[in-house]
Amino acid sequence: MNATRLVPALMSLLVALASCGDGESSADRSLSLRSEPAVTDVGTPTGQAVTRTIGPSGGTLSSADGKLEIVVPPGALTVDTELSITPISATAPGALAAWRLGPEGTTFGAPVSLRFSASDADLAGSESEALRLGTQRADRTWAILTAAERDGKTLTVRTTHFSDWSALLGWQLRPGSAKVKTGQSVKLDVRYCHLVEDESEELAGIAAECQEQDLQPILGAWAVNGVAGGDASSGTITNADASATYTAPSSTPSSNPVAVSVEFDPTSRRKTLLVSNIDVVGASGYSGTFSFSTKAANYEIEATEGFVEWTVDHESSDRREYAPSGTVRLKFTSSSPACDPVEGTYPIEEGDLVVHAASAPMFASQYTFNVRLTPSVTLSCRGYDGQPFTTSFQIPAYLQVGLCDGATLPGYVDERQLTGSGACPVVGVVASSWSFTMP
Repeated sequence: MNATRLVPALMSLLVALASCGDGESSADRSLSLRSEPAVTDVGTPTGQAVTRTIGPSGGTLSSADGKLEIVVPPGALTVDTELSITPISATAPGALAAWRLGPEGTTFGAPVSLRFSASDADLAGSESEALRLGTQRADRTWAILTAAERDGKTLTVRTTHFSDWSALLGWQLRPGSAKVKTGQSVKLDVRYCHLVEDESEELAGIAAECQEQDLQPILGAWAVNGVAGGDASSGTITNADASATYTAPSSTPSSNPVAVSVEFDPTSRRKTLLVSNIDVVGASGYSGTFSFSTKAANYEIEATEGFVEWTVDHESSDRREYAPSGTVRLKFTSSSPACDPVEGTYPIEEGDLVVHAASAPMFASQYTFNVRLTPSVTLSCRGYDGQPFTTSFQIPAYLQVGLCDGATLPGYVDERQLTGSGACPVVGVVASSWSFTMP
């Protein structure tokens, strides 16, 4: 329910808008931009390294998140070498993610390719044309390879050395997506990370900071769902230079999330739209308690003292969707093998609550919900020979209401109070009860 979405009416506007010029950056001609390249701290590891031994025949290595791929061509290495990709904290201006490529200082007989693939979430509030791959030099300044190959959301550069590298966005509207309650506001800012000329023909330094002011000459109209300034039904936008404030309407709009956009002209050749998708949600949620019992062939789970808060995650005119947070006390008893009962309090890991409005064309005044958790426990057991042993595994515990095969969705008289009880054999729940109240 948090997926980045774009109002369909704006899809065609994301294509470059007609404009022409001499190819020189209009930003560099029109703005007072900082001239010093970025100097930032060196990143620190944030996860485990992925390694692979690659030799003279070449090969590939991908980061743990799958976003960065190293392609080593045949002949680039003369001996088998263990290469590594370690995720590090992203410190470069406009950084999306960063990695340390090792062994640091490794040089190659032929250029290797670094290929970064961006996700829709990476590009929220920006566009693929803003993607860059940068490297941190010995003086802690950042530079990018200008000779990059762009294929949709994938950017490829070639290098003959390993060091710290980062995927970057040269311009972006922040936040790229957000949630705001009805009647409340959220601030948005345009950030522009321009390039500083470098002595090298292949590299260009990145500005000391992503500029968030004095950008008015390269900005155009702000709009909400394509309407300049917005309107009462979708919300309004007011701006000053590169900042703007979106104010949500008093009730959730029929088209939700709304698209807040600004025209942006990073060069004199074209204009584009930077879009932030804002999900407008109601101000109310639920809190309450629940319990359930699960029985299987060789174990039982008693879920008592379940406490949950349901927070609005998405809202439309027909229904509201909520995400859970909270804890539940579980008691696990095993009969085969015979184990001592284990009891503990564990956090709710996943779930959702969907409440259909009284005016909804389907499932009016009804709701469904589920909570899920899979805690890891260690059991003290006895084998068939009577000898004690311990075993550790994950215990799946589920409560589903209104989602069982053939089940009737529970209903409500007052939307502020959701209470009930029942069973759900499809997940082994033999009994359950719940009470959620809207303050």
